[in-house]
Amino acid sequence: MAAEQEAVRNKRVILSNYVTGFPKESDMKITCGSIKLKVADGLKDTVLLKNLYISCDPYMRERMSKLDRPSFVDSFHPGMPGVTAYAGLYEVCSPKKGEYVYASAASGAVGQPVGQFAKLAGCYVVGSAGSKEKVDLLKNKFGFNDAFNYKEEPDLDAALKRSAATNASTIIFHFNIYYRALVIWLKCVSRSRNCNFTSVLCFKETG
Repeated sequence: MAAEQEAVRNKRVILSNYVTGFPKESDMKITCGSIKLKVADGLKDTVLLKNLYISCDPYMRERMSKLDRPSFVDSFHPGMPGVTAYAGLYEVCSPKKGEYVYASAASGAVGQPVGQFAKLAGCYVVGSAGSKEKVDLLKNKFGFNDAFNYKEEPDLDAALKRSAATNASTIIFHFNIYYRALVIWLKCVSRSRNCNFTSVLCFKETG
């Protein structure tokens, strides 16, 4: 079709130099080209997507610098959310079989792998999300032992106590977004290991 052959303007920001110190305008350049709105010949089950918004995240700063080591591992590249989940759970919290793990924003890009990593470690995993559909996804597809919709809970304190077995000897809290849940959680448990990536803070062995 004619629409598939349409060429559109494509603007890109490209690094001119590796960045040392604070990034400068001279470290980057803008180039303009064109791209055809057509999937390459020979590809099946493929779509062409247009990015409407692109975020600039802090982790990108390291990739703007010249490193004497690879910035990723070829055989295992889970992306920034996966690395956040893996490092937060395994490097900070060090889960053990039989421990309880609670993840807020559990249906998100970080929360999903947190729950699945925790299940692989033999933990009992509970997550919270903001809709019934997300809760069903956590329990029926991602293998969480339990999950609840925090928007439908009139008493979040009671929901956390009910779902996350706060009488367990050790509970791990992987906090992604919901600060109120963190405050209540710390009041609920007698012994916990907590990881908070929203504020880039880590709590271990509190209580």
